[in-house]
Amino acid sequence: MPQNRNCLQCQKLLKGRSDKKFCTPACKSAFHNNTFNIRIKIFKETETILRKNYTILDQYFSPGDKKVRIEADELDKGGFNREYLTRIFHNKKGVQYAILYDIAWTKSENGQIDLFKK
Repeated sequence: MPQNRNCLQCQKLLKGRSDKKFCTPACKSAFHNNTFNIRIKIFKETETILRKNYTILDQYFSPGDKKVRIEADELDKGGFNREYLTRIFHNKKGVQYAILYDIAWTKSENGQIDLFKK
């Protein structure tokens, strides 16, 4: 018994082949364009947050600086989003570093944050 199937874009009843997903080429294009645009929006939003985070971290470095120590709440005041970074690294001593492109940071013993730039 044939099963009723609907177009993935406009929900019209499909007729024809059993593996058909769209009623027209226009619906197929619209569906894939919408899917692509949603992905692009997510990528752009993420990249915007990463750029903002990088700008916040980079402002603490003077030309030639490789290491800077700041108060932990300084990042929060600037709107830094700790959930967005490019990777996490653990050194041989087990110290965790969060990394955003070429800037790494870790908590120091006294609750401050050490920033490192390559």
